[in-house]
Amino acid sequence: MTGNPATPAPLQTKGFVRLLIHAGLIAIPVTLVAIGFVAGTHAVAHLIWHDLRDALGAGGSSWFVIAVPLAGGLLVGLAALRLPAGTGEPPQLGHALALADPPGDEHAARTRGQAAGGMVIAGAISLVAGASIGPEMPMLGAALIAAALVAPRLHWPAAEAPLVRSSAVAAVVGGIFGSPLAAAALIVEAVPLTGAALYRVLLPALVSGCIGAGLFGLIAGHAFAAYHLPGDGTSRLADWAWAPAIGVAGGLIGLGLMRLVDGAGAVADRLRSRPLVLGAAGGALLGLVAVIAGERTLFSGQAELGAVFDDAATITAGTLLVLAAGKCIAIVIAFRSGFRGGAVFPLVFVGGVLGLLAAQALPGLSEANGAAYGMVALAVAGLPYPIFCILFIGFFTAADLIAPLSLAAVAAYLVVHGRQDR
Repeated sequence: MTGNPATPAPLQTKGFVRLLIHAGLIAIPVTLVAIGFVAGTHAVAHLIWHDLRDALGAGGSSWFVIAVPLAGGLLVGLAALRLPAGTGEPPQLGHALALADPPGDEHAARTRGQAAGGMVIAGAISLVAGASIGPEMPMLGAALIAAALVAPRLHWPAAEAPLVRSSAVAAVVGGIFGSPLAAAALIVEAVPLTGAALYRVLLPALVSGCIGAGLFGLIAGHAFAAYHLPGDGTSRLADWAWAPAIGVAGGLIGLGLMRLVDGAGAVADRLRSRPLVLGAAGGALLGLVAVIAGERTLFSGQAELGAVFDDAATITAGTLLVLAAGKCIAIVIAFRSGFRGGAVFPLVFVGGVLGLLAAQALPGLSEANGAAYGMVALAVAGLPYPIFCILFIGFFTAADLIAPLSLAAVAAYLVVHGRQDR
């Protein structure tokens, strides 16, 4: 998966058809694991943040909002200390996904598997504790572990072993974002292949993405990522000016966040050998941010952004500014205090909130359109795949908004990733 073979094997063969069938089969347990991960973390979070909170009479109490993330930070720190390979690498902003297995011997592969398991455990704790972190990375980690266990039982061809990883990722992405097209776009942008070699990766991933999207729809009733933008979302003449402007602004905000995360990493490195202290301090700070800026700064931001959209007609510019600033601070803290997870959903929250703020300030810009441009700009800042991000956010917009939405994505990409080698 690192280059084009000199003479790619033809696709119209029984072997390749079997590979497509294998991709569909492996998508079933992988997607079920992802659905189970989401359902499990949601159930435990509801038990703690609603049932336990009500039982303790702590509905309006600040101490509970600080205590739960603090406890989560302690547990994440304990996992880093006790698990054989720790909890993996800290999350990053703006980095490409590694869809190919890095070279190494069997011991290195086993160590990577253990680290992935530790990341999944720490990710589940982080999500339940309310850390400002997305579920996509621990979901992918759990799916890849399931794929590695299932592939030998499906007699996956040894020569096509690298496709296990991309097919598993495609199944989860198709389920999270509700479309195999999102999975296909991610594969096209993330895998450095062209021509027939690309299609040997893309077509199995497309099949896996179809199964993932279908199972999520049948079992969960909807994709994980489902946003209902506020108000009228049709395109206007003003959108052609405001979309790239918001893209540039979102890219600059994304760059600023990347600098803050890097700077906080230098501070956190001093406590890296004391993960319990680092996790507890980070958790307490996350709770404090939520007390000051509002509890919508907790968690991934997927459901919380929906609540902000519900209040779009009445929410004030000051409240939006405080929410966006608080969420940015919470992202920096979560990313550098031992919590594990992804960046996409927290950044989309920031983009949606700032897009609403832009709609209040800019003439001719509707709330729905401003939110969409902000969401795609911050998504591109966190994940350097503009086509995937356009498809992701475009699922929730009017069809005639895709063109200005694409301009916002291109502008954000140039600001954040334009000088980086891909």
